[in-house]
Amino acid sequence: MHSDTMFHDDFLSETQGQGGNHNPLKWVQRAFRGRYKWAILLGATLGLPMAVGGYLALPPTFTSTGIIEVSPTLPVTLYDNAMSNVPPMYDQFVQTQASKIRTSRVLDRALDHEQMRQVGWPRGYAGRNLLERTLGVSRPRRAQLIEVSVTHPDATLAKVATNAVLDAFMELEGDREVLVSKVRETELQERVDGLRRERSAIDQSIRRIASEYGTDDLAPLHDAEIRELSLIDDALTNLRLQIDALEARAEATQSGEPTTSLGVTQSELDQLRMLDPQLDDRLESLDSIEQSIQLNSTRFGPGHRTMRRLAEQRDLAQRRVDERLEVLRGQVTGVDSGAGVAAVQAQIQNVRDQLAQTIQRQDRVAQNARDIGNKRLEINDLKRQASVVDERIAETARALDAVRTERPNLERGRVQVVQRGEHPFRPSTDRRVALAGFAGVAGTGMGICIVGLYGFTRRGYRYLDELEDLNQTATLLGTLPDLAAPDDEQNQIAALAVHHIRNMLHVLTPSIDGQGRVFAVTSASSGEGKTSLSLALGMSFSLAGQRTLMLDADLIGRGLSSQLGHDGERGLSDCIEAGSLEDCIHECQGKGLKIMPAGSSFSFDPERLSEQAMRRLIGALRDDYDTILIDTGPILGSLEADIVCALADRSVLTVSRGKSPKLVQSSLARLKHLGARSIGIVFNRATTTDITKSISHVSIHSESIRALPSGKEARSRTPTTPLALAVGDKQRDQPAEDAHPSAERW
Repeated sequence: MHSDTMFHDDFLSETQGQGGNHNPLKWVQRAFRGRYKWAILLGATLGLPMAVGGYLALPPTFTSTGIIEVSPTLPVTLYDNAMSNVPPMYDQFVQTQASKIRTSRVLDRALDHEQMRQVGWPRGYAGRNLLERTLGVSRPRRAQLIEVSVTHPDATLAKVATNAVLDAFMELEGDREVLVSKVRETELQERVDGLRRERSAIDQSIRRIASEYGTDDLAPLHDAEIRELSLIDDALTNLRLQIDALEARAEATQSGEPTTSLGVTQSELDQLRMLDPQLDDRLESLDSIEQSIQLNSTRFGPGHRTMRRLAEQRDLAQRRVDERLEVLRGQVTGVDSGAGVAAVQAQIQNVRDQLAQTIQRQDRVAQNARDIGNKRLEINDLKRQASVVDERIAETARALDAVRTERPNLERGRVQVVQRGEHPFRPSTDRRVALAGFAGVAGTGMGICIVGLYGFTRRGYRYLDELEDLNQTATLLGTLPDLAAPDDEQNQIAALAVHHIRNMLHVLTPSIDGQGRVFAVTSASSGEGKTSLSLALGMSFSLAGQRTLMLDADLIGRGLSSQLGHDGERGLSDCIEAGSLEDCIHECQGKGLKIMPAGSSFSFDPERLSEQAMRRLIGALRDDYDTILIDTGPILGSLEADIVCALADRSVLTVSRGKSPKLVQSSLARLKHLGARSIGIVFNRATTTDITKSISHVSIHSESIRALPSGKEARSRTPTTPLALAVGDKQRDQPAEDAHPSAERW
């Protein structure tokens, strides 16, 4: 039994920390493992009828093909036009013709074809839909040919439908070419007539405007009015200058203001300077020279060449100012400087009267200039319009003559049928074999995928080697068979498996200072066989001659107490409350096997179970027993399991076949988080193949394994779980031990 390689590999995985395999192909293998025959059976069940259905789904079809040619050019009689040259978008034009074949107008006319009615082509929407689906229009790249084909299971219908489509398209396309030619000619003639009427209306408008002035060339009249306005503006400027100067003269004379060195009063000089920019510039120049003389007089004497040059410049500037003043006084005053105030006032009134008359004249001339200018602009605009209309008339007339000359060629058109549809004698497509094969493969694959999907969704551990990814976290202690319907051989296998687990626990968990070893048995959830394993291990340790105590710490389930008939008797809860082991440990069948039930108090909640109390209890039991097996609740759902697994020398996690990996990994993570010293896994309800891999055939049939007790009396005194029954009741003939030595208070 110690030659078992599986347990040896598990031991090495714990000590060496081997990693798991994360190959995705392994997931697929796990999904199909054990289900290959079902996958093949379901695949065949779905594949065969789908293959038959695929073969019968599509009958062979026949294709009849006609050819339409789209000529790039047409013959020319006299005028070159768009039809006589290859159009710049000829490729798109051919593609457009190909698209027109599938339009509703063509299809509807084809359905009304007499031969279509004779061969029994469906009418209405059904026939239209059938023709759309069976009609094919193709055009080789950059070719002037369009292939029109109809594919149908009936060869005759394919031929008739192809020719009906060709006839319908040519009728519509031929009519369109003739209609386009006639419509084009009519449009051009109407355009010529309209342009000529527009030209006549423009001439009438020009004549109406010209009749007011006797000519249609108003440029000389308008220029004359503009020149007269310029002269009037100059006269108005002089009159306003005279009025300002005279008013300044009158104010200076009346106030007795002295004259300046220039012979005019300062007020008059300022007024003239403000009104005459030329005088202002000359006075500015004179003032600048005077300032230069004053600045240089402190540095140079009167005879210095700089002073002489500045004096010459001042004399020249003075003469220029005097000359301008003489001109202004002669233009402005019209009276001498010694005239009285009354004479000046009379002169001012006279100039004001002239100013008013000149302004009135300016208004008349400006209005006349505006009128002539507007008429001139209107005539020029009309002449430009007439020129544009003349160009359009000439252009349209040329186009009209070209259309009339080239009409026969245009009516012939670019599009012609060069080959009509023929009767096909061989199928164009026959996909029955290929479709049958594809459907068969698809059905088979569907069946296999259904089984694989079912296996993938049920990702529980189903085989022993699937636990390899847990090697780094826990040690695989052993496997237990499924004893739903046990026979003698399965019972022998189960007994040997339990003894293997016992030996693994014994080897992997050495005793310290001769004290007893404590094992906690738990699981991820209820119903995984942890209680059966605890009972079977207790019997196995007892058979090995070890003083063994089974402690039921599952305060909710109480499975171990119920299995051995001690439920409701004093036990763990009573020991915790009283602090004493008295009457809390009970005899079991066989030598060296005892049990501490969950307790007589059903109201003892797991919340009242403390770590200190359990530590004291386990410490009191270690000296009196070689092995202490503690059956706890599920690690993910019970409080007592947290405390017990943290205090035990080794925690044994029972994993039932089909258990979700996520729950198992969560349980292991919980145990690691609690600080469990060592973790071992027992794979329960394993397949016969997995059991055979881990236990040799010779070991199964070895005489060292006792047979299952026979007889009604023997079975009535053995535990009721199948696993415990498989281990046997050899303890029944052994004398019971005395009262437990630790019955005193602890």
